[in-house]
Amino acid sequence: MTDHPAHSVPETFELYRREDPTGVAGTGTIAEGVRFANGKVALAFTNSKSVNVWDSLEELLEVHGHGGKTQVRWHRVNIEIVARAARPGPPAPPPLPEGVHPVG
Repeated sequence: MTDHPAHSVPETFELYRREDPTGVAGTGTIAEGVRFANGKVALAFTNSKSVNVWDSLEELLEVHGHGGKTQVRWHRVNIEIVARAARPGPPAPPPLPEGVHPVG
């Protein structure tokens, strides 16, 4: 499952497997990743010290997807925080006149 909205900030995710077809990475969360705004993806497997960079998530899944046995689990909290920060808030109140101080 790679469907994901367009983005302008790095987004984090994990790769998850219920079964390990190769016997190498194991099951459960097998890797942590970041997709950058330019589409490139950095991936660190939990059982390795190396980090790999891919041109796209689709390219990464061609190698590590194992025919749909690998799930991409997005950390949606990143999106929610960015969305909240991007929402315009109420306008700032005008500055107080010189010599006037707020109460409380």
